[in-house]
Amino acid sequence: RARLNGSDDGGAWLSRHVGLRTVKLVQDAAAAPAAGHPAGTTFYFEANGVEVYAKGSNLIPLSVFEDRVTDEDIEWTLSQAVDGNMNMVRVWGGGRYQRDSFYDAADRLGLLLWQEMAFACALYPRDAAFLALVSREVDEQVRRLATHPSIVIWGGNNENEGAMHWYTPSQTVAGRDIYLADYVKLYVDTIRPAVLGADADGRPFVDSSPSNAVLSYEPYVKRWGDVQAWSWGDVHYYNYDADCEDRTTYPQGRFVSEHGFQSFPSFRLYRNVTAPADWSRESSQLFYRQRHEHGNEQVLAMIGRHYAVPPANASDAATQQRIFDDYLWLTQLQQARCYETAFGEWRRLRAAPAHTMGILYWQLNDVWPGPSWSTLEADGSQRVAHHAVRRAFAPLLLSATDEGDTFGVHLTNDGAA
Repeated sequence: RARLNGSDDGGAWLSRHVGLRTVKLVQDAAAAPAAGHPAGTTFYFEANGVEVYAKGSNLIPLSVFEDRVTDEDIEWTLSQAVDGNMNMVRVWGGGRYQRDSFYDAADRLGLLLWQEMAFACALYPRDAAFLALVSREVDEQVRRLATHPSIVIWGGNNENEGAMHWYTPSQTVAGRDIYLADYVKLYVDTIRPAVLGADADGRPFVDSSPSNAVLSYEPYVKRWGDVQAWSWGDVHYYNYDADCEDRTTYPQGRFVSEHGFQSFPSFRLYRNVTAPADWSRESSQLFYRQRHEHGNEQVLAMIGRHYAVPPANASDAATQQRIFDDYLWLTQLQQARCYETAFGEWRRLRAAPAHTMGILYWQLNDVWPGPSWSTLEADGSQRVAHHAVRRAFAPLLLSATDEGDTFGVHLTNDGAA
């Protein structure tokens, strides 16, 4: 607690809680994660000298209307992360900088935060006026947040390095050098010095997620190429065509900072914002609320691999409500099985050459009752997958693998002993 004006009587005071800890992003030389991949570097956090296996999720804004969010909403949402045995939350760059009470709650709950600057999924300009505005924004936000021990890493953006590869060759070949120069000017030459200049704690900075270009020495050097390379940095993984219960489909990356599969909201919640005519998996309302291309078809196909899918429509209203309720439940059960399979595999890979040291699934929370990757409903209640996450992120995990002629049983221990 400190007096702001230096006067002994009256005046303004500034009061903050602080925490003492050290944090390091470890990027040491490491063996090839798998056959056919080059040797690379590790990517994991070390807090107070202890390796931390990051287990957590990505956070989107708690509401599309920020003035409706209360401190109690923030406390509840983050407490649900803790309830799910999580130790890290990534504040996604496509959202917003959270209010002070959010970071206070994370400090108090013992969560680690991956805090991104508010840049996501796009290519940005580099004119002088824009860069000056960005520098000021980053400086103000980092100075506001830097006293919070929960923040352990700053991120420059979400998927913007990868965005340079999202277009066809005819769209990018002629302008790729311009895009690359714009990228370096914004994230490496502008945002990075603004972050490091405002953070006396010296937290690590990564210019993008995912990225294989992170080297934690001076000068900052980028390794251009496939941002999803397993050998360096973090990866994002979404594969809606593969069977999510096949563990061999998952990348042997160093750190998985995004991964997810969709489910639908509970009928209890969905019925409050729809009419009986909408209670079918073929209804226009369900497709309207689906904001991921082919998402409904992908969910149906995945369920069909493992369950007997109820019919889409029935002849009477009562039966129609029941089969739609059953279908929504199956989507959540399938999502839970997807997450348990993936998390078990990545946690086992801690002891493999990949030395996988983090899982941050997409996503923790939701803003409306609709199809999404979240494990919390729009009202903050838990979907089925949240219970699966709690089991899969437990400090002691017993998991099994089918290895052809043998059946493997694995005990994973993230504890100190």
